[in-house]
Amino acid sequence: MSVIRRDGEWVSVPGEDIDLSSLEPAVKRQLWRGIQKKNPDLADFLRSQKSDPTVQALQESFGVSVCITTPEFEEYMQAGAE
Repeated sequence: MSVIRRDGEWVSVPGEDIDLSSLEPAVKRQLWRGIQKKNPDLADFLRSQKSDPTVQALQESFGVSVCITTPEFEEYMQAGAE
């Protein structure tokens, strides 16, 4: 189960999390297209994290990775395929 922020509230989302770092490059590209189409704010946030030195330090120190729920993954993959 994941806990995500939706409409200003923290909510529990059932389902298995998908670690985005484990995906094949072609899948990542399709997913990224879907995120950009369906959730531009999330796309902007994820893009900004790539250049954030604090996030980079956390990733190096703790192996932090981005995960999304299975329903989110399926939604973004569908949008990225269109």
